[in-house]
Amino acid sequence: MPFLNQLPRIIGSLWRMTALIIALAATLSLTTACGGVEVTQHRASITLNNALIVEVQVSLSDEARIFIDYENSEAGKFRTALSQPGTDHTIPIVRLRPESVYAYTIGIQAADGDVDYGPSGEFTTGPLPPGLDSMQTRISGRSTRPLIATDYRAGDYSYLVLWDETGSIVWYYDYKDMDGFHLGKEAFRAIRQKRNGNLVYLSQRCCLTEITPLGAL
Repeated sequence: MPFLNQLPRIIGSLWRMTALIIALAATLSLTTACGGVEVTQHRASITLNNALIVEVQVSLSDEARIFIDYENSEAGKFRTALSQPGTDHTIPIVRLRPESVYAYTIGIQAADGDVDYGPSGEFTTGPLPPGLDSMQTRISGRSTRPLIATDYRAGDYSYLVLWDETGSIVWYYDYKDMDGFHLGKEAFRAIRQKRNGNLVYLSQRCCLTEITPLGAL
């Protein structure tokens, strides 16, 4: 019977201990949230000169490195390179299919190397430009490379094009952007990619030219 007499006091002590543990857990959770880097603003937009290049602008509460995970149900999952530390970031996203919806998630790497995931969003790419929009392709066999580079000429249009393994255009460069001078039906005689990701091509009429993956000279 002595144990039964002490039972109400034991139960009361257990309730007080449980309340203390809950309060401590809440305090630790609050401290972690306040001490971490948070995304204060983000948006995705198609670049003015290319319907298959999207820029995601991200603002953070404190300096950190970020990356973007993005995916499409048919194209697959991809990740951008890790940015430099900062509070305001503009992350370009390439290798996108035309008129397709992509979901993206912001990854944050703190100074200690820990990675956390911020908010998500989505964007829709634009249509292909004139000359490419009316092109019809037929694929046979299986590519041994994830991307294939070719030139494409139609009428007064001339493009450098990257195709994925399914035959979808995932990147293009309009040759007339070179110094703002339209050379018409131009052919690319050779092209290689440097270690820094830039593309170097030899044109039929002109010279050796280097461009970034964003199409900048």
